[in-house]
Amino acid sequence: MKFKLSKTLLTLILCCLFTGFAFAQVTNFSGQFDDPINSISIQLNQDADGYVYGILQGPNGQLDFDGFAETDGLLYAEIFSDTEDFAAIAELVQTELNLVIFEYDFLGNINEDSAQLLTFQKQTGAPAQAVQPEVQNPLADPTQNPIGNPVQNPLSNPDLPTSPISTAPLSIQLSGEVAQIERQYQGGTRIKSEGAGVSFLVPESYVAGFLPAAQSFQIASTTQQGAIAVQAYSKSNLSAQLQQFGQAFEDRGIQFVPQTQPQLLGDTLTMTYGFVANGQQGFMSILAKESSANNVLLLTSFGAISEQTRLEALAQEVMNSAQFAIPNQPLLTQLQQQFAGQAFRKINSTNSNADLQTGIGGGSSSTLTFDLCSNGQYNYNYSFQFLMSGPGVSVTDQDGENDQGLWQAGYSLLNPTIILNSVQGGTSHIEVFSYGGETFINQSKVYLVPSENCN
Repeated sequence: MKFKLSKTLLTLILCCLFTGFAFAQVTNFSGQFDDPINSISIQLNQDADGYVYGILQGPNGQLDFDGFAETDGLLYAEIFSDTEDFAAIAELVQTELNLVIFEYDFLGNINEDSAQLLTFQKQTGAPAQAVQPEVQNPLADPTQNPIGNPVQNPLSNPDLPTSPISTAPLSIQLSGEVAQIERQYQGGTRIKSEGAGVSFLVPESYVAGFLPAAQSFQIASTTQQGAIAVQAYSKSNLSAQLQQFGQAFEDRGIQFVPQTQPQLLGDTLTMTYGFVANGQQGFMSILAKESSANNVLLLTSFGAISEQTRLEALAQEVMNSAQFAIPNQPLLTQLQQQFAGQAFRKINSTNSNADLQTGIGGGSSSTLTFDLCSNGQYNYNYSFQFLMSGPGVSVTDQDGENDQGLWQAGYSLLNPTIILNSVQGGTSHIEVFSYGGETFINQSKVYLVPSENCN
């Protein structure tokens, strides 16, 4: 999948939509599972955020098992060794694990005709119960996760352009409990993010928390459908983002059609879209407010049409409770120093052996390098190569993307962000998300290493 830098407010909203329209739970797949008929066993371990890993042991040796338990109750995984690679989907019913394994074709796509069902019995006691996922986020406290050596960053102009609109008043100091990934908050709790300079109140009879499968912090009822995704960003402004709203668009096969035009009145932006998913008509309403410190609280209510009035009123209640303050400058300065001189890297490669009948084989490789230099400049380079060859066949393809500009560290509700001002125009917010000892940007796993390209 091609990595894209663009992260406007609209794309950030879409990353937070959870099509289940409600809070859900993931199944715990940990345990020992045996299939005596085929002489296969699987040992699985699942961490608090739903990441599942283990070993599949069969007659011909062992393969690694790597996957993620989603809130739809299924486990999506890859089973692989140095020479073999399979896709898999699993469902746990009481003590029975149903595992469907798929082969890949020579282009790297899943071959649905190759599906093979295996049934395992759990050998480790009671049936698995649904558990609330908890995610440790060492980046939320930079003192617990030093990202490289601190480097001073002599940005000549570290501030983004200010917004010309009227803005919400600032509080001297935020009150409330710190927004954390691993916690769930009950109604009546005030939640704050000092990095983003925002706090808000969870309405009574509702709960709030982070959903790993949706990659978002949401407020929802335990008895009613629909939810509100909560986002907050430092160093952002609504007027600069206004042009992205108001147009129909498609995301993941779903067509979003404007039901109202975007309205920016004073410090508040409102916008509503309609869509159809799984045969159900739904809505997505955006409510955002900006303060004079250039920080934004963004609430996205979504669900079935029958829930629209209730959820939009709920979002307004949350927004009315919001407090804004100047974002924690020492925290942002420390993040700037920690990221300076570092680079995000991602290297992927796939190879397939020649087909026994056609003799055709091939492979692909991609490389991402995203340098954050200590002089405040960034360089982004992406390259992709594809090769397929065989008797009478030779196909090659390559692609690439480059960008550069100025960067600075910011903060969202839960995580650090990288704010990019491209020389091509436009501002992007890239959220840095860490859990399970791994780092993700734009929901893509990357490695953070010292930059080799910064002077």
